[in-house]
Amino acid sequence: IKTLPYERLAHDMLEFGVDFKALVKGELLLNSLRERSKTLIEMANSANAIINAPKSYDEKAWAKFINENSKEILAKFAQILDRDLDAKGYEELTNKFLEQNGLKLKDLAQALRIALTGSSVSPSIFEVLEVVGSNEIKNRIQNLLKEEK
Repeated sequence: IKTLPYERLAHDMLEFGVDFKALVKGELLLNSLRERSKTLIEMANSANAIINAPKSYDEKAWAKFINENSKEILAKFAQILDRDLDAKGYEELTNKFLEQNGLKLKDLAQALRIALTGSSVSPSIFEVLEVVGSNEIKNRIQNLLKEEK
């Protein structure tokens, strides 16, 4: 998987219902996933978790990382998202947000990852932010904030 050309891997993923070429950031997503995926099925599952808003949240991840404080941090973070950025831009924006609020990345990253993918496991959070885009990030954060557990 790690050495296959993009075109070949993108074609192979069609069998699993993932059309990377149809995605605006498909090549970025595929390249992010290829580093972590051992099988095409694993890659397809990870891709779908990023492409599609979560319908549910991993129970263990929720119990460990989601609480009133993390929800408050997510709500504040959503307020600063006003345009789409690349991964580096999201990293800079996030670092500025964390610094201004006296927080560390661990205070935001896992809760944000759960809001975006439903799980505490994903490629680089900044690459996921780039692929998802600011409007959808805000939607997914709002969905998590509405969730009662």
